Amino acid sequence: KQYGRMSSVRRRIRVTLPEGTKEIQFRGNLDLESRVGQVIDFSLGYGVFVADQVEVGVRGNIFDSDSATRWGLGVFSEYNWIMENAWVPYAGLALDYQDSDVDVGAGTTDNALQVGGRVGVKYFLTDGLAIDGAYVFNWATEDIYLEDESVSDTESIFAFGLRYYFQ
Repeated sequence: KQYGRMSSVRRRIRVTLPEGTKEIQFRGNLDLESRVGQVIDFSLGYGVFVADQVEVGVRGNIFDSDSATRWGLGVFSEYNWIMENAWVPYAGLALDYQDSDVDVGAGTTDNALQVGGRVGVKYFLTDGLAIDGAYVFNWATEDIYLEDESVSDTESIFAFGLRYYFQ
């Protein structure tokens, strides 16, 4: 079986993501001078394609800044639209447990469920390596996301990362 396989067809690149393909995904950010101080933000995930183009998996994340610390564990699902080239648009949903400690105002420590959705595109650099860009919207059952001088129960971000595919 092929996975993220690029083959030359009339000088075009073709990607396939068949059932059984596995994926490791990484997203990270280090900002030494953000509006909320120093920020370290990264996530790591592992997924399996349970059907052609359909992936389910687990993921974890860590966020740390001068004003907040948050970590989470959860599950995700994605559907990928295979194109006739190296670009693969996708949409996904996620459900996570988040543990948060925010030092804004009176300060809060909350545990929350987070529901998220994302739409994005992957660009395959090689047979098994893709870069990823996505718009992500998250909603949590508690106020765990930093905004300038407060916290919110929603987050809207653009995320970028790497995806590695293997059998």
